[in-house]
Amino acid sequence: MKADVIDAHFERDDVAGGIAGHTLFATCLAGFAAFLALSTLVLMVCHGMALTFSTACFGVGLAAALTVTAMTAQICRQVKRLRNNVQRWHLVAALTLAMLSGVMAMSINRPDIDDSIYVPKSLFYLEHSDAPINSQVTWLAAVEQRPVSGVFPYYELSQAALAHLMGRPYLDLYHVLFPGIVGFLMYSAALVLLGNFENRPGTVLICSLFYLLLILLLGETHRSYGNLSIARAFHGKYMFLSVGAPSWIYFSLRYLRQPSWSQWLILAAIGVAMAAATPTAMIFLPFLALTIAFANHMQLSTRLPKAKDLVLGLRYGTTLIPVVFMALSFRLYAVDNISAGSQINAGFPTSFADQLGLIVNPDYPLTPWLFTVSLLVMLAFSPYRRFFAAWVLALGAMLLNPWISDVVIQHLTTENIYWRLFYLLPFPLMPVLALGLMANASRFGVALTLLLVSITGFFALRGPTSVLRPENGTTLSAPGYKIGEADRASSEQAIRCGHAGTMLAPTQIASNMLLLSARFPQYVMRDDYLGLMLASTTNQISLEQRKAASAYLYLDDESTMASFAFRTLISSSLAPEHILTKESAINFKTISTQLTEAGYVDRCGISGGYRLFSRIRGNAR
Repeated sequence: MKADVIDAHFERDDVAGGIAGHTLFATCLAGFAAFLALSTLVLMVCHGMALTFSTACFGVGLAAALTVTAMTAQICRQVKRLRNNVQRWHLVAALTLAMLSGVMAMSINRPDIDDSIYVPKSLFYLEHSDAPINSQVTWLAAVEQRPVSGVFPYYELSQAALAHLMGRPYLDLYHVLFPGIVGFLMYSAALVLLGNFENRPGTVLICSLFYLLLILLLGETHRSYGNLSIARAFHGKYMFLSVGAPSWIYFSLRYLRQPSWSQWLILAAIGVAMAAATPTAMIFLPFLALTIAFANHMQLSTRLPKAKDLVLGLRYGTTLIPVVFMALSFRLYAVDNISAGSQINAGFPTSFADQLGLIVNPDYPLTPWLFTVSLLVMLAFSPYRRFFAAWVLALGAMLLNPWISDVVIQHLTTENIYWRLFYLLPFPLMPVLALGLMANASRFGVALTLLLVSITGFFALRGPTSVLRPENGTTLSAPGYKIGEADRASSEQAIRCGHAGTMLAPTQIASNMLLLSARFPQYVMRDDYLGLMLASTTNQISLEQRKAASAYLYLDDESTMASFAFRTLISSSLAPEHILTKESAINFKTISTQLTEAGYVDRCGISGGYRLFSRIRGNAR
């Protein structure tokens, strides 16, 4: 096959992934990015001018209305362009798989404690819509001055604004609606990206189905791709990984092949939207852009770039100007508070091998095996071998090697971010494209492909690396809140039983209460975040005292230090208004007596073996 024939599809300007009907999915991706970018700009203005949340809701609602209207009009035009039944049936099949992906993202219940960081600010504004937009942490109890977070929750507050306008509980959007949208877009991004490299509609559909099954299969570790995509579609950082990054790649290739202001604006919108959703994007996107530009040039020509190529590259780079400004602003906070070696990065490895080990299960090394085999297949048989070789080599040279990893960790990513850089590699794109090569080889290849897809489907549902296996902490149920049933029951009962006020509860219960109500600021929460927030403000109740009192209550710690910390806390003027005690605790009777003497009453029993003690308001010190 001649080079000009090989590159013909790669250079086409009508590729809306190259297949009729894919423009609809590209429009959805662009519309989602446009909404998030416009919402981010609204929230930036409101934050800078200290405008109220209700004012921000008006702006976010207007952004939603504009993008939905524009998307609807564009999609209607695109549907009318479908010429025959084959194209229409292809669109129907792709839409079915996209909706299946959305339903799966809504139905997978894998609770994550990170929610206790991302959700509370939105709940606070929904309960205080006239409060000014700011960066204060409102859900931490017993601090003299509210800490200020360096990460502003643009993505979550955009959802909160929609929840306010719709009159719905926040988790209806955060845990149900938006994961459904992200699941749909996750498939859409994969579909249009596949269409850039494969122009046979049937093969693209088979490959896209394989993609869905593959992400369900890739759950071998907590940080494997499946657990960071469809299982956590509610988190902005993994929305970026599964939707934002492939969207950026797709629209970048479109722009580099056929530059236009519309494509430039879409890329700029994606950049703003994703950098607002997660600081990870501020690191990812510049390196991803550089890699894609280099790989694209290597695919089309092995010669040094000409002046016009450099000009195009510079124009492409200007789409990242807003991201660069956002990154520089964030860095001012990060260097002082969350740099390499800081408390929030404690426990994460510092070596290249150990960072790689975070995403590799030594008993089931599925991710590295699939990556290696598919890379070899692509290098041997794909007409895009130069593109993927350049992609992998560029990232290996810039970021992903043991000789440079320490510098990258110390000065760019920190320990708890570096491992995410492995997902800059073309994975799981390459295994899916490798399957397409097999499907196109012969009739035997088609049969082998269908067999492989069937086997993948079986292990995706029942295999030892399945995202859906119980050992992965996952259940599959009707779409709903992603909170464990027992923890949710305990949290909801505690909220109903107590009046609004500060609370000391086990971390697991406290974290879930923060997802359900803004009326109960907590004394303890996730250790690393609690330490970070307390270190940024003065407080009379130290981190050590909070942890010691919690250990006395919930870990049967009967040491003098733990007992003293608890007694000092409940006799303090900053004592919790509510304390959740554990009935099975060895020292439960002693704790009950101490609480009664300090002016607390046994208010009610809570499922899970807890009792809620509340301070008599007349006895408040």
